Order: sequence, then C-alpha cells, then structure tokens
Amino acid sequence: PTSVANNENDKFEVYCEGGKIVIDTEERGEAEVYSVDGKIIRRIYLSDRKNYINVAEGIYIVKIGFRNVKCILR
Repeated sequence: PTSVANNENDKFEVYCEGGKIVIDTEERGEAEVYSVDGKIIRRIYLSDRKNYINVAEGIYIVKIGFRNVKCILR
C-alpha cells in the first residue's frame, strides 16, 4: 500500500492499509473521499482516533477541512 504522510501543521494523517483508507486524527470533524474524476465516494464523520474507510483499489482524494490528500490503494 502507498501511504501519504501528513504535513506537520495538520492534526491528521491519511494512509492506506489493508485495503482501507485510514484517517488518524486528534480531532473530530468531517472527511470526504473523492474518486480522481471528482465524484464523491464517501462522506464520514471522524472520531478522534483511527477511522477506517473501505474502498476498492484505486486513487482517491481525501478532503478534510481545506486540505486535500491523495491516497493510492493497491
């Protein structure tokens, strides 16, 4: 799996593990997962710990607040 490290100013980390997108965060909030063609795949409410999102293999954009993170699931 390909992981994407967080920016040191962010309070979250997004990576792919075991066929899932993982969002590890210290704060509650909302995240949106988009396909590369811009279609929204999932919208979830984040708890203040690891959040797991089941998706098929592919490239996704995870949007949390004003940040977008690319995640490649192989």
